Amino acid sequence: MSVKPLDKSPSAVTGLDAAYAVPNSLSWSGTRADVRELMLSGLSFWVAVETAGKVQVLHGKFSLLAPIRMLGSAIYWEALDSTPWMRYVPLNYYKAAFDRVKDVSLTRPLEHWDPLPTRSGANDDDFMTYDPKDFEDSEPDDDDDETYSKPAGQAFA
Repeated sequence: MSVKPLDKSPSAVTGLDAAYAVPNSLSWSGTRADVRELMLSGLSFWVAVETAGKVQVLHGKFSLLAPIRMLGSAIYWEALDSTPWMRYVPLNYYKAAFDRVKDVSLTRPLEHWDPLPTRSGANDDDFMTYDPKDFEDSEPDDDDDETYSKPAGQAFA
């Protein structure tokens, strides 16, 4: 009898609970796999983002095959240098991930490996900050425009 390891280990948080914890401006499916795995282990979204961005050993915190899939995505999207924790992953994981990337039966691109998100406001996950100057009229007004009225007190040329 052969013993095969489980593909996924039990999670501390359900996928649904973790998905609801993602800020409104982002989505669960658009969240990078390492952040999703860390959230399933019980971390909040922004703590998971911060943890994934640190130079530290993390592959042991993920389910069994997740690091291979994550490495494959980072290799495919050429994002290894922007993922500091991947420096500490054992070589055999890299070999398995590289084999997965170069597999000719790959019918669709691997999961996108985007940069980690950054907070938009100090403590506000729901609203984006904006600069009022973004809404100012950048084009000079045309004196021939019938709908344009000059501000009061301005002399005519």
